[in-house]
Amino acid sequence: METEMFGIWAWWSFWFSSAFHTISIWFTQAVACRATAGAVTLRAVSETVTTAAVVEAAGVSVVTVHRWAKQGLLPVPGKVFRGRRGTSSLWPAHAPAQAKWVREQLDAGQTITQVREALERGAFTTT
Repeated sequence: METEMFGIWAWWSFWFSSAFHTISIWFTQAVACRATAGAVTLRAVSETVTTAAVVEAAGVSVVTVHRWAKQGLLPVPGKVFRGRRGTSSLWPAHAPAQAKWVREQLDAGQTITQVREALERGAFTTT
């Protein structure tokens, strides 16, 4: 009886993880979700970039890019759940340029507060 139950559990576990993985891959290829003030917006994947692209443009670490997003210097990335492969962050297409601009402002001696205020005034515009 014990081996029979294990066989059923193994089959169900394999089926569920395979089905979930297939759905998550389909969803990842179709759209990316981003939560904004309680609302969920859908964005085509072609309009997003990966964290690696943002990191490369700014020349900083992954941790720094996510910290800047929490501090309001970068847009909040969308999270894509990929099952057992973990999560990925997808950023708006203008995020690499904005990260580079933020880095330039900080290197010029501005504080994080000053950079955030400049962003609110519209000093950085997406092209």
